[in-house]
Amino acid sequence: ALRGWPRLEVDAEQARRLAHGQALVAVAAPAGLLAVFGPGGGLLGIAEGDGAGGLAPRRWLNGAGG
Repeated sequence: ALRGWPRLEVDAEQARRLAHGQALVAVAAPAGLLAVFGPGGGLLGIAEGDGAGGLAPRRWLNGAGG
């Protein structure tokens, strides 16, 4: 379902913060929705980049990264 979406890999701390609904700053992510993957390569959820270094979680898989 997410094939062709921009992909972003995050580290364990970033995954934890996103799982708790916290936005990230200083992230090299394009503007728009992207599929977020954790350090183990598993899909964590969908986040939205603002194109200026900000990333906010939009839909997160239950228990992913938390």
